[in-house]
This record gives sequence, structure tokens and C-alpha cells, in this order.
Amino acid sequence: MLNKINKDYLRWILRAWRYRLIVEKQEINFMLTHLKPGQTAIDIGAHKGAYTYWMSRYTGTDGNVFAFEPQPILYNQLNKILDNSKINNVHVELLALSSIKGENTLLMPGKKTSPS
Repeated sequence: MLNKINKDYLRWILRAWRYRLIVEKQEINFMLTHLKPGQTAIDIGAHKGAYTYWMSRYTGTDGNVFAFEPQPILYNQLNKILDNSKINNVHVELLALSSIKGENTLLMPGKKTSPS
């Protein structure tokens, strides 16, 4: 029987494959043709980690992936999956990146502060 951690990890891998084969096939294939073992990759807005997974696989144990995710729930979810896996080359940061210096409020759908 699968425990919750294994189910989350399995769901993560299935999501990564779905993105590679269906959802964002061209984008992921383009990325993978340029990533090499030992390189450093950056996933800005990692969300649930579909790109993070492939970056980790293609940069290998000698490479690094820095995944930035500003939503605390998604950040925690991705960290939990990685903490319980054998993946050691991914570093997740609870942070949003921008070309503009400063701070801002993250609006999330379904919250009282949501613009929708």
C-alpha cells in the first residue's frame, strides 16, 4: 500500500510526464535540448515542479536546480516531495523573482484580496 508521501511523489512524476508529453511538450523539449549534466538551472515560478523535475534529471547529480516559488502552499508541497525523495540537487526558495527591485503583495485566487 502506498503511503501519502509516495502518492505525492508519484503524482509529481506523473505530472512532469504529462507536461513533457502533452501540456507543454515543445517548451520542455526545447529546455531539455539545452540542459547538460553539471549545469545550473533556474525555475522561476516553480508551481508544482513539473519543470523542476526535468531540470533535476538533466542537470544530474553534479548540477543544481534553484526553484523559486512565492506561494507558501506550493513551496511547502514541493519541498515535502523533495525531502522524501532521493533528489539532492534541487534547492527551493520561498521567493518571487522580478526584474524590478522592491516588495509587493502576492494575490492568490479565492482569497479576500483576490482581484477576481
